[in-house]
Amino acid sequence: MVQINWKQFYRSVFALVVPLAIQNLINVGVTASDVIMLGKVGEKVLSGASLAGQIQFIMTLIFMGITSGATVLTAQYWGKKDIRTIEKVLGIGLSSGLVTAFVFAAAALLIPELLMHIYTSDPVVIEEGVKYLKIVGCSYLFMAFTQVYMNIMRSIERVLIATIVYAISLLNNICFNAVLIFGLFGFPAMGIKGAAIATLTSRILEALIVLWYAYVRNKTVRIRIRDLYKIDRVLFKDYLVYSMPVVLNELMWGLGSSANTAVIGHLGSAAVAANSVAQVARQLATVVVFGVAHATAIYL
Repeated sequence: MVQINWKQFYRSVFALVVPLAIQNLINVGVTASDVIMLGKVGEKVLSGASLAGQIQFIMTLIFMGITSGATVLTAQYWGKKDIRTIEKVLGIGLSSGLVTAFVFAAAALLIPELLMHIYTSDPVVIEEGVKYLKIVGCSYLFMAFTQVYMNIMRSIERVLIATIVYAISLLNNICFNAVLIFGLFGFPAMGIKGAAIATLTSRILEALIVLWYAYVRNKTVRIRIRDLYKIDRVLFKDYLVYSMPVVLNELMWGLGSSANTAVIGHLGSAAVAANSVAQVARQLATVVVFGVAHATAIYL
């Protein structure tokens, strides 16, 4: 029977919990800054951005499923120090994430009105949400690259870089939100479009920092372009075994939550605005739990 050194276990988990919890708090901070600033513009604007954000919410859940399979495989091969196989898994994860993001981006850019009609029948809220989606949709590919890469890096004990990237992104988002939403320093007041542009610039900045880290600082596990399209069939089969159950689980939960938001959306913009604030509070209450869960999974 294997004896577990519980003191070492808790020490190792705690070392991962802190940065992961901080990363989750930062991500909530981005949402909270949008809610606070757009709330000062008006409830219709806030409602439009909140309901449009449901598209990204569902996409993010799929990313979680995609990276879960890659993370499990990466952690296994990291224990064996099989770096080349880890690079192949990274390629599978990135290609899966980018394909998913392309589908969601195409929907956000080509049929934004149809997507907004799912969540509300208020023409003003739909109009504001369409403005938001047409800009934010362009950020999905950058977001896919960053999230998939950062999540896989966690499984090889590289957690600090994600904290740094998301902290810089948060500061960028807050500054650009303030300038573009309210029209500071001579810029025109752009309202919801300003918030969308701020989010897009933050996602581009994240991707640029990650690219720099991947090709300049990370000398251990490299991104190889051929691994994005030349897939190892056996490895891909193992990847699907771990990923698909999580993708389906997260998707079912996400669709249920999104359906609840859609019901609230049809109650009126005031209800949507109140729900947006409640969602931030709920996220703040769960970030530590997710941090502990992810840290334990990585360590095991």
